[in-house]
Amino acid sequence: MKSIYTLISLIFLFVITGCDSQLTEVPEDERVSLSHEERSFLATKGLASSQYESYSRTQARVYTFDSGEQVGHANLIRFSKSVMGNVRTTGLEPGTATTLWMVVFNAPENCSDGECGSNDFRNLDVRADLLWVDGGIIDDSGRIQYRVFKDQDDTSGSIADPLLGQPAYGIEDAQRTEVHFVIRTHGPVIPGFEYEMTHTFNGCCQLNGLPDDPRLGPVGPSICENLQFALFIP
Repeated sequence: MKSIYTLISLIFLFVITGCDSQLTEVPEDERVSLSHEERSFLATKGLASSQYESYSRTQARVYTFDSGEQVGHANLIRFSKSVMGNVRTTGLEPGTATTLWMVVFNAPENCSDGECGSNDFRNLDVRADLLWVDGGIIDDSGRIQYRVFKDQDDTSGSIADPLLGQPAYGIEDAQRTEVHFVIRTHGPVIPGFEYEMTHTFNGCCQLNGLPDDPRLGPVGPSICENLQFALFIP
């Protein structure tokens, strides 16, 4: 496998170890038109799909952290100044709350050892960021689909400041920024806290060494954990 994320230290950063990239990314035909579903998603954002006809598309496999098992697929569409993606995955615990995070490395050529990982987050030459992009509650099927749209320089959802103590960058270049998706569980849904558990990094979870910062979500009894990931290397 090309990469497996693990939780290290007390602040739950993301780390990568290397192997065969062909297991991670599967290029698709760039001439394939946007699907009806993708056009409809753009419409929900108030965007005209006719403005997004020029793009490249890449598919990646979704893997679990613990065993490296493939459990789903993800797509990333790179427009001239924005990205759109979806993650379809399985094997999640019914009745649990989850969040989807976009981890970006804006200058991946400056990452150490030829690949980007947690040891590069505080390297300002890499200009890394962690962005909330979607969340949801898992139904009885254990399946979910997340959807993502992000413009360049949109820093909404960033947790770089409270988690890393550094600036939020967002995606600086839709064509060359390295993008990783990470699925995080917040445990069984706590009634009345559905929003916090699907929109914050640590909503309703124990701190476990994380900063006690309201921007990371309210402290609670659950244990947050990163479960699955997909990588898109430009």
